[in-house]
Amino acid sequence: MEDALRNLYQYASSVEYNVPFDETSLLSSLQQRLENAAMDIERQERCIVNQTRLTREARTSNMAIRTRRDISDAAQIHLLPHEKIQEYDYFPLAHRLGLIHSIPEEEFQMATATITDVGFLGLFPKGLIQIFNTYSHEIRRTSPEDENKIKTLIDKVITAFIYRPITLQKVIQVMLSKKKQDLEQEDLTQVNDTPSTEPSQPTNHINDETISRNVPTSLLSRVNTPNTTGSSYTINKL
Repeated sequence: MEDALRNLYQYASSVEYNVPFDETSLLSSLQQRLENAAMDIERQERCIVNQTRLTREARTSNMAIRTRRDISDAAQIHLLPHEKIQEYDYFPLAHRLGLIHSIPEEEFQMATATITDVGFLGLFPKGLIQIFNTYSHEIRRTSPEDENKIKTLIDKVITAFIYRPITLQKVIQVMLSKKKQDLEQEDLTQVNDTPSTEPSQPTNHINDETISRNVPTSLLSRVNTPNTTGSSYTINKL
């Protein structure tokens, strides 16, 4: 998503200033409009759930879209995890549009969420799509040969945003499947390791070793040699 935005801004910067995006501090008109609209979208009035009542309310300030300095200050006083600073450094363009929000997890409330807050569900803000369409029409009017190019760049941004939650869901499914297999294997191992409780069957087989081990020595002295009746040993009566 970050790469798709960068490529789009690269094109806009080349058209407007004739310089690459990474080589100028000037924002293209497209980037300015998108970032201003994103700030306004978060502060738009929306329906919220207040206890058991449904009301309309608007935020007085931005909570999901913050500057890097705001995020750093919040992290210093433990209002945000320090990982948010690193996240902003990796994806600054997405953060500035609210495509990645900066609300702490413990403060996130679906009952009062804005369209910016729930971007992780793949819900692209309508206001940003309108700006994309407007800019695309402007390019088609001024540079007809670039009509397909700008359309492709915009489609890649929206596609990357929509496919992000799909990818996350797939990763979660794979992780859960692996965990399920581990639990099933663990149960099978425990069953195999459990000793059998079935009583052992007595054996009637008696050999010389059994007799020597269990019959007293005084009795063994009375054992005669085999007789002609077929029995192995004859023990005289005491």
